[in-house]
Amino acid sequence: MVWLQLADGKLRTFTYPLAARSEAFRVMFRFDQKKIYNFPDMNVKIGKELLYFVYNGRMKEDADVKELLVVTDKFLIGSLKDACVRILKRSIIDDDNWKEFFLLGDRCNVDLLRQLGLEHFKKFGRRIVKKPGWNEQLSKADHATLFELLLF
Repeated sequence: MVWLQLADGKLRTFTYPLAARSEAFRVMFRFDQKKIYNFPDMNVKIGKELLYFVYNGRMKEDADVKELLVVTDKFLIGSLKDACVRILKRSIIDDDNWKEFFLLGDRCNVDLLRQLGLEHFKKFGRRIVKKPGWNEQLSKADHATLFELLLF
């Protein structure tokens, strides 16, 4: 039994289910046998959703899929990553969230999500750039993102 110390609290869990689903946890528990593991960049809500998946093999209906996708990359949980991508690819991408999909795909190395965001921008870019706040969004984007948008 171990404790996961998270940004806003602690969760108690068993090592075996985590090690069975996650290569990262498997290595962590094998070489660093502590009772408390610190993850200050994850909150209790996401920690509970992660543990739910680990123990049940599925996500809760109201799971924060985007946040879970980020966690899957950190802990190398391929089955959860696949489940998140399956749900997200069915999402409706619009003028307000296309960039979020693009950046999430980039951050989590999911080309499909990046492509979905880029395709929406390609289709509706003229409309998107006329929206209020576009200049501010553009000024906050990193150079690689801008370059890719221009090439697309």
